[in-house]
This record gives sequence, C-alpha cells and structure tokens, in this order.
Amino acid sequence: EETARQKPRPVQQLFSKACPGNLLQGQTKGCVLAIGTYGASRKGDKMVPCLSGTVFEASRSDLCSVHRNRFYKIPAQSWYLLVFILHFGLWLPFVAPLLGPVRYLWGTRIASGLAYHLFRPDSATWFGCNFLYVRLTSDDYDALKEHLKGPHYCLDLYDPNVLALIQRAAQNGEAAGHVEFLETLFSKPANYHVKETWA
Repeated sequence: EETARQKPRPVQQLFSKACPGNLLQGQTKGCVLAIGTYGASRKGDKMVPCLSGTVFEASRSDLCSVHRNRFYKIPAQSWYLLVFILHFGLWLPFVAPLLGPVRYLWGTRIASGLAYHLFRPDSATWFGCNFLYVRLTSDDYDALKEHLKGPHYCLDLYDPNVLALIQRAAQNGEAAGHVEFLETLFSKPANYHVKETWA
C-alpha cells in the first residue's frame, strides 16, 4: 500500500488553478515546472530513472489541443512529445529544419491529447510516464526559462544552478504528481539519468 509520501498528489487541482477554463477551453496562462520519467538506465550496478524536465507557460486551450500542429506550435506539447518518443525508444531529430515537419507528422498520428492526464482526478501518469508538476511564481518561471535548452525545451538536470532554482521553485510553489522526484533530484545525480536532448 502506498504511503502518504509516495501517493501522487492530485494533478487536476494544480492545473485547474494554474489554467482555469470551462471544459477544455480557457486562455488564462499558467507557469508550470514539469519533470517526467521515460524509462530507466543502468548506472554502475543499479538501474536509475531517466528524467526530463521543462518549464512552460500555457493555457488550458494550449494543453488540451489535439490539433495536428500542436507539437510544432506549442512548446509545452513539444516537450510531452519528446518524453513520449524517448519512453518508447523512438527518434526525433535535433536539427530545427528537420524537427518541425517530424513534430507535425506525429501530430497527425497521435490522437490522444493531454486533457485526460492533466484535468481529470488522480492522474500523474501519461502513456506509462510519471510526472511531477510545480505551479510556478512568475519570478521562478522567468529564472528557469533562461536555462531551457533547444530544440526540445529541456532543462539540464545535472546543472547545479538549475537544481537550485528548482529547489527554490518547489518551496515557493505548489507541487503535484510524483513529488518524490524532488528527493531524487536533490540527493545526487547518480540517482537518475538525463539524456542530452539539446545537442
């Protein structure tokens, strides 16, 4: 049985506050830190989670879109596509001129959107990937977005400066989902693996 610490905190509550709206619509934008797992990797004699992180400013309408160009036009959705691709061992290019058309192509092939994950009760998992979310203050969002690396809008979770900003953001904001990821991040890098998606 899950302990209170291990049980994911409701994601729906966080996103309903950060991105208010009626049903799947709403133009008010919220600032969010997202960290997701996409499998595991061997480090020494143990398997550790693979993590990817980003920050985004998005509305409910942005996050719930299932338009074919959503992975191309909306940075938050672009990052979710990356996590999906890494989790299933598929491939995305790292060269911008190639990346745009590939993102568009995936938008025509993935019918499922994020609404069921972000705006329904007790969901911290999407396509088998687990997520931590922190609702950010504008100051914490502005500080973290300066560390986003392209073309996949990722944070370098090995960077001590990024980790310090994440720690501050977690103290200032509201966390939901798999909050135990924070302990993994603030212990030591040997406890997780990050694929460089900004080469």
